[in-house]
Amino acid sequence: GAALDAAARDGDPRAVPFPRIRTENPLDFSFSGIKSALIRKVQEAGTSLHVADMAASYQSAIVEALVERTLLAMKKTRAPYLLVGGGVAANSLLQTRLRAAAAEHGFAVALPDRLLCTDNAGMIAAVGHSLLDKGTRHGLELETYPRSPLTDKSY
Repeated sequence: GAALDAAARDGDPRAVPFPRIRTENPLDFSFSGIKSALIRKVQEAGTSLHVADMAASYQSAIVEALVERTLLAMKKTRAPYLLVGGGVAANSLLQTRLRAAAAEHGFAVALPDRLLCTDNAGMIAAVGHSLLDKGTRHGLELETYPRSPLTDKSY
């Protein structure tokens, strides 16, 4: 999100080659390979590490994957709108690329103000607060369902 954006600001996104993310299902995400590549490249660079170039190259590879999969999902669902949230939404390169993709492919994109682009934990806490306001209460026995939709009333 914002931290990577700041580190990459003066870097060359072509300076360090990073693998492009590929998964069996083209709509899935897996960043483990690219994270491992970053660790290896930082270790290899040692004291000659140019942080801005490394960050810009890493950011470029990640944003490319995010935009590519977003376009696939938009085409598959024929959704006219895209709402982007979470900490990654604070990244200016991602915002720029998503706006360009939306203009090129004919869908609307909504990006919150950078101050509202917070970690997903903050958004989940807001949902919890809303449920608490509605009288929904759970003790420590509450089961966790990491893929449960936020509209599911059973929790």
